[in-house]
Amino acid sequence: MSIIKGINSNVSMSEADEYFSTRVDSDIWFNSVSSKRKAALVSSTGILDELRWAGVAVDASQELAFPRKGHYFDPRIGMNVSLEGYPKRVKVATYELALHLLSNEGSSVSTGEIDILKISGIELHDIKAPPTIPNSVTRMIKPLLVNAGAAMWWRAN
Repeated sequence: MSIIKGINSNVSMSEADEYFSTRVDSDIWFNSVSSKRKAALVSSTGILDELRWAGVAVDASQELAFPRKGHYFDPRIGMNVSLEGYPKRVKVATYELALHLLSNEGSSVSTGEIDILKISGIELHDIKAPPTIPNSVTRMIKPLLVNAGAAMWWRAN
């Protein structure tokens, strides 16, 4: 499998390798075989691609949600930022989700949820599978998502 930015991945292998070369705790990335790293990037892109992103696709025939055009409000810097190309938040989310998938093999496959489990006096409630997208990645991309739970008010006149 080859990684083609814009066709099956939000990032290239060289971009991912460069990112992980400066990140703490990235040994699993470099210790994984190339085919697994490629699969992780393609899988993370596929998972992220299903979300409702701000803006619109640059071309109606493009394979992935990105690149996009439009803008989003970045709370970190307190201003609107262009969606042109691949925003840094999307790239980092793709890298981090790929690393999560490598570190937690099988995490993208839901095993279902259990409401109550009771075994001889021990009772567990609301056992849920871990999220496919880790909270750190969700926080990173939240400003770029449509209806991401932001509290907004409006007034009809």
